[in-house]
Amino acid sequence: MINQLASYFTSDFKQWNKIDFFKRILYTFLFFNTLTLLPVVSDIFGYNGLAGSKGFTWNGSGALLNLLSHPITHNHTWITWGFVLGQLFFLILGFFRIKPLLSSVMIWFLTTNLFLKGGLFFTGGEVLINFILFYLIFIQYTTPKTSNYRLQNVINNTFYIILLIQICVLYFFSFFWKLFDENWTNGMALYYVVQIETFSSAWLKLIFTEQLWLAKIATYLVLFYQGSFPILVWIKKVKIPFLIFGTIFHLMISFGMGIFTFGIIMTLSYILFLEDKHIIWLREKLKYI
Repeated sequence: MINQLASYFTSDFKQWNKIDFFKRILYTFLFFNTLTLLPVVSDIFGYNGLAGSKGFTWNGSGALLNLLSHPITHNHTWITWGFVLGQLFFLILGFFRIKPLLSSVMIWFLTTNLFLKGGLFFTGGEVLINFILFYLIFIQYTTPKTSNYRLQNVINNTFYIILLIQICVLYFFSFFWKLFDENWTNGMALYYVVQIETFSSAWLKLIFTEQLWLAKIATYLVLFYQGSFPILVWIKKVKIPFLIFGTIFHLMISFGMGIFTFGIIMTLSYILFLEDKHIIWLREKLKYI
């Protein structure tokens, strides 16, 4: 068992096609997401923006991810725009696989600074994106001709597994903490959620309000899905229909409840769990990715 585990991490990295596809999809999403924010850059990311500025100190490495709260940005708005345009620039480089290590580092650095500064306006999915972008820094293409080929394979295999574990841990604790909420255990959670105008569309509110039994079924389905994800996602026979259900669930979160980024990034993360044949099929459908 130990030998098999060791051989997995030291073997050639076999997930590069999947990682490359995932990175390009993720970078495309981030690129267009930022484009939609250009009209409100100052309001969201500016020092005097609506999100406010946290107290800035140089204590700890976290300061490097909180640079947009530095007082110097108060009178130099070009710094804020520099982060935004810089992110767009390196997303383009990353998409076209130009300077992949540099672009992946800069995408993580710039994106994390932007998301932390504008956190008040975002949905929580941005936190997961920050983690994913950090892990992707370490997964880099290598060939037997490179001097660090064996070491890079170990790093690639390790951080690929970390990516998968990160998603499973997220689902597990999302399920775990819901068990302590009476509204989830009695099946009323989604009914109450759709009563909040901010998190409900008219059609969703109408369905769950008039059909209470449907709201209860949906609530328990969410609990089952999140609780079983860390197990069922590894079973090949049920993986695809299971992930299709999850995709529908998260798209409803994005478009039915308005928690757009979270629903989209969770859906995109499913790419990491697919088999090579599924990636090939997707790449044939999305010829430019």
